[in-house]
Amino acid sequence: MIELDTSGLSCPMPVLKAHKYLSGVEAGTVFKLIATDSDTCTDVPTFVKTTNNELVSQTNEEGRFVFIIRKL
Repeated sequence: MIELDTSGLSCPMPVLKAHKYLSGVEAGTVFKLIATDSDTCTDVPTFVKTTNNELVSQTNEEGRFVFIIRKL
């Protein structure tokens, strides 16, 4: 699984990096997005929904927000 670690970056950078990655992969691709900015907890789910993709899971691992996203 590809991992995009955007730790230390403020929104909207984690979302922009996820968008760039998604635009270059095939449907069905699953990847992990890691962020430390708490705004991603609302921004990433909104982004995933508006781009018609799937948020498989969202967890908080010791201050790191981890999102598993599938391109549909």
